[in-house]
Amino acid sequence: MAVRPSLSVRGIAGPTLALAASPTYAALWVGAAFVGSLLVACVVGRLINAVVGLFVLGCGVGLLAMRSGTIEDLAFANGSLLTATIEGLIWSCLVLAASLLVFRVSGPLPDAVEIENPRRDGPFGLMAFATLGCGVLVLLGVWAVVVSPTKGQALAGTFVGSVLVGLAARMAAPRTPPVLLFVAPILFGCLGYVIAFLQLKGTPIDMAFVKSTLSCLAYPMPVDYAAGTLAGTAVGIGWSRSFLKQEPERR
Repeated sequence: MAVRPSLSVRGIAGPTLALAASPTYAALWVGAAFVGSLLVACVVGRLINAVVGLFVLGCGVGLLAMRSGTIEDLAFANGSLLTATIEGLIWSCLVLAASLLVFRVSGPLPDAVEIENPRRDGPFGLMAFATLGCGVLVLLGVWAVVVSPTKGQALAGTFVGSVLVGLAARMAAPRTPPVLLFVAPILFGCLGYVIAFLQLKGTPIDMAFVKSTLSCLAYPMPVDYAAGTLAGTAVGIGWSRSFLKQEPERR
């Protein structure tokens, strides 16, 4: 339902909403699809846990990402990396709001432990903000995986990088509820756009793409980062349980 309103003048779903034939119409439908997926995520989170719920939401966003354009479409449609950065920041706000809601509805994780120092280990404590720095690992995943502008590699790169983020952050702060963590990869993805833009040094993006001088950090689109951060971070958090042993909170 959200794909058709997102069609660009080139006849495909735009790589960014700004490149849709009607950006406002596309934004409304994508927002409605996101809210619908979020409701499903809340139900799953309530039945299982919040991390699984956010993984389900990531899969829903991933379906939209698979139907959307790539960096090639952005480059040859007079797109801009700065516009992609802004859209990435908008997606980060949506991801943050979704994480807050799903955790609110779902309650503590099954392996949650008693927090003795909320200022340090609380969901909005010092460690919660410190572990956001692990988001830089998503750029490592993109750099290692994305060697061509195909959609599959873009999604795989953001997913693998986000798995590393979730694993590293949870290992560093096992007591801290990962409410804020899901937004970290997409924020650093926006930083990747800025780095790629600066490396252009005034060269048009389509020319840089043709000459293969465009940084691979620009290859994933904002919706790719949104899908990867939700699904990948959830998987990383799940994997971390294999390395951590802690007694769950007694209720």
